Amino acid sequence: MTGVLRHRIIYALQNGYLPEPQAWISNQRAWSAEEVTQLAGYFGSSVEWRSTQSPTKHVL
Repeated sequence: MTGVLRHRIIYALQNGYLPEPQAWISNQRAWSAEEVTQLAGYFGSSVEWRSTQSPTKHVL
């Protein structure tokens, strides 16, 4: 979706460069559309929403 590798996101979260998402579902991070956009901006990438995908919550 953002083209950012998972380990880079986890590193940024663990070291405080990005805030943790507000929602957790079954012990997994659930990202709002705003949080995904913020994450992509931090890494200098863009978000590619699929037309069949609702931009509400995304789990990592």
